[in-house]
Amino acid sequence: MFETSLQACGLFKGGPAASLFFGGNDTDMAQKNLTEKTAALAAPLARSLGLALWGVELLHSGRFGVRVFVENADGGDPDARDADTENSAQGVNIDQCAELSRLLGLALDAEDILPGPYVLEVSSPGMDRIFFDAGQLDKAVGHIVELSLRDPAPAFPDRRNFRGTLGKEDGLFVLRFKNEEAPETDAELPFAFAEAAKVRLVPLFPEKKLPGRGGKKKKCGGSQ
Repeated sequence: MFETSLQACGLFKGGPAASLFFGGNDTDMAQKNLTEKTAALAAPLARSLGLALWGVELLHSGRFGVRVFVENADGGDPDARDADTENSAQGVNIDQCAELSRLLGLALDAEDILPGPYVLEVSSPGMDRIFFDAGQLDKAVGHIVELSLRDPAPAFPDRRNFRGTLGKEDGLFVLRFKNEEAPETDAELPFAFAEAAKVRLVPLFPEKKLPGRGGKKKKCGGSQ
């Protein structure tokens, strides 16, 4: 019997803790294969509910998990909206996520493409969204992102993780960030989307201004 726990815009579904690990040289291929098969099942089911598939992520901590991100398809092309929109999936609600989770869970069980028990989560991408293809990442140019590379870049042999402003030049993405060795200058890291293990948007929130000393004072007692 499956457990269910509803959180935010996601429905978790699964069985006992699974000991599922990919190993050897087939790790990336196995993960890519499962992701593509899951996406192929999720996309038409999402469309039937007025949603658009943003991406599929596989998780391997504790339980084997499948995380599906969707946006509302009624507002046009989800990729055409600004990457830093607070909720470009406006209108995606808990009932839609729950129904997609139910339908996708049935489809995954029927196709038997996942190796054992799993936890299924359906939600909107959120403000700190992960990018699943280069077309999505194009919309984040000019914004701050966190980048994890599959392999260290030659110019930064001891680093895989970076945070900076995203640009694009000559068909390559370029991450610009402060040079740790010379803080007064910026460093640049060109990269292709295929070289990234993960790229995530860093949401920026407006600063709240606190009242200063020159602010209007409250009157105490009666007027003179």
